[in-house]
Parts: sequence; C-alpha cells; structure tokens
Amino acid sequence: MAPLCFGGSQEVGIRPGTVAVPHAVGLATALSLKLDALNQTHQHLTVLTAWLMEQLQTLFGERCVMNTPLEPNNRVAGIVNASFPPYLGEQLVLQLDIRGIAVSSGSACHAGLAVEPSAVLLAMGKPKAIAQSSVRVSMGATTTQADLQAFLSAMQSIIKLPVRSVETI
Repeated sequence: MAPLCFGGSQEVGIRPGTVAVPHAVGLATALSLKLDALNQTHQHLTVLTAWLMEQLQTLFGERCVMNTPLEPNNRVAGIVNASFPPYLGEQLVLQLDIRGIAVSSGSACHAGLAVEPSAVLLAMGKPKAIAQSSVRVSMGATTTQADLQAFLSAMQSIIKLPVRSVETI
C-alpha cells in the first residue's frame, strides 16, 4: 500500500501524524454496536427460518419438498428454499407477486425469472421437476412472523389447500 500523505514515520510509514484517539474510540464503539445488532439479527433470522420450515412441512406435507437443509447447523439463517411440484417456481413467484409477496424461483444473483432450473439444486442431486418448482424466501432484519404468515396463506390459496391457521412463535 502506497502512502497518500507524507511526513512522519508513524504507522510504518503509511501515514504521518498521531492516531486520532477520539476517532479510534468512536470506530470501536460503532463496531461493537453493529456486532451486537448483527448477533440479534442472526438470532431473529434463525428463529424465523426454523418456524417457516416447520410451518411449510406442517401445512403442505408431502406437497412441499424442503431444499434447505433440515439440520440448523447446515443452513443459512434467513433463507428457505422449498419446492411445490407440479407447480413451476416461476408461476408461484408471479402468483405471489400479484398478492404483494416478493420471493424468487432462482438464486439472488439472477435477475428476473429463472428460465432454467436452479443449477445448485441440480448439483445437490434434486430431480429437475423439484428444481423447477422451487421458491426461495429470503428474510431480513425487518421480516416479521406476520410477513411469513401472509406468505403461507397466499401459498395455501395458490395451491388450493384449505387455509389452516399457523402456530405462532
């Protein structure tokens, strides 16, 4: 790394001047607060993820194939991927969008609708029919259980299941 300013030999010759202690303390405090917030968000997403997966299995039974690992230590909190054969994921995404619910049938790095089945699901050994019928629900710090309940109710109406109440956390 080349120095931008020249002068004293502080910071191994990278920058001159004395470290601004108030700035360093402010940065350390901000990082500490952010780490606490990240830990709280991770816990929130872990609970919501487990709850959503349980509800999908309870409400849809064999009509729902869980693509997200069932073991909590093997999954990312805040992302649930499930398939609903014989429905195409793209059709489900459109039907949910009409109802004001944003989900995806492909990975987060693909814009628009997925034309091909998920390469990741295929690499995991999922059959093409399962990969083509997948829906990915991504959650964030502001996602609530009510948001997920709305998703579940919409899915029940799309798949024409009787609407059953969901358990709250």
